[in-house]
Amino acid sequence: MTRSRRVAGGLPGTTVLGALAVAVLVPAALAACTPGTPAPDPDVVTSAPVQVPSPGPGATTEDGGAADDPDGDRHGDTEPASVRVPVGTATVELAVLPPTSGGATPPRVTADAEGASDVTLTLAGAPAVVSVEGGSLVRHPDGTLTVLDDGGTPVGGLGAPRVAGRHGAPGTPGADGADGASGAASGTADGADAGPAASTPAPGTPRVRVALVDAHRAEVTLVGTAGTTSGADDAAGAPAGDADETVTTDAAAAWDVVVPLGTRAVRSTGWGEREGGRSLAVDPTAWARAAGQAGRELVWAQVVAAEPEADTPTMHDQLVCHAVGAPDKATWNLEPWRPDVGLLATMSARCNPA
Repeated sequence: MTRSRRVAGGLPGTTVLGALAVAVLVPAALAACTPGTPAPDPDVVTSAPVQVPSPGPGATTEDGGAADDPDGDRHGDTEPASVRVPVGTATVELAVLPPTSGGATPPRVTADAEGASDVTLTLAGAPAVVSVEGGSLVRHPDGTLTVLDDGGTPVGGLGAPRVAGRHGAPGTPGADGADGASGAASGTADGADAGPAASTPAPGTPRVRVALVDAHRAEVTLVGTAGTTSGADDAAGAPAGDADETVTTDAAAAWDVVVPLGTRAVRSTGWGEREGGRSLAVDPTAWARAAGQAGRELVWAQVVAAEPEADTPTMHDQLVCHAVGAPDKATWNLEPWRPDVGLLATMSARCNPA
């Protein structure tokens, strides 16, 4: 017999992954779980055009208008243009600060049926600010952000931002003919440049940098391709613009940057018999499979909320192993009877320690 349970979006969890452990062990995971799959190149970002359909319902701009209104009011030369999105009991606001001349372009939101949204920010020499009310933000080394509620439970996440192309160029978000949603994740690390790439960026394409300003605010900044960075930010998450960092982006050039935001990480869970014992089949959403560590955080929180008996170290390590080494597998099968051998040994055993 197999018992299935649907997992509603935004269910609270009890456990959050340790960012440091995963950051250290990810290279080993990629080697052990998916031989032949190259590790992410920290110096490459994707510049493949991202196609975004008309925005879905539920998001509003700062002045209360619909996020998908192309004729909506701008906020003037000194006011940011922003969009607010409910994330569990918290609210995430993404605001584009105006460039040195002209007004800021309002963010555009494209929602899908699973609760994920692509938020397109048009950046031109000024950063975008991600802030949260009723919760806090945690930045991960892969450039993703987890949204916590006031109790410290993950309720959502933002995948690493990626450059979609020059603003207004054919095939980029907001341009004529852009009618598809995006789920791939690539972007930035702590104060460094981006992670996995879908393709080689076009010459002159900037990178994107995410920096945590404080527990409630982060900045998304373009960094020129000729720029150099000093490495990771300090533990406090210093914002972009360190003294020894050269930023060479053209302040007059506008680029579309897509930030994938998700509130639902698990489609369903179901217990069954597999390989000699009980097995929990976890079916993550497309956003969660591509959202890096923020996706893994939310998957685990929602799995534990739906199936409290899954909250064991070996089940946790098996889930991380699948998320890192086999994210596209139809279901992530977790067996509570497998021994607790630690994350590295679990990965070496291809997620099935015996």
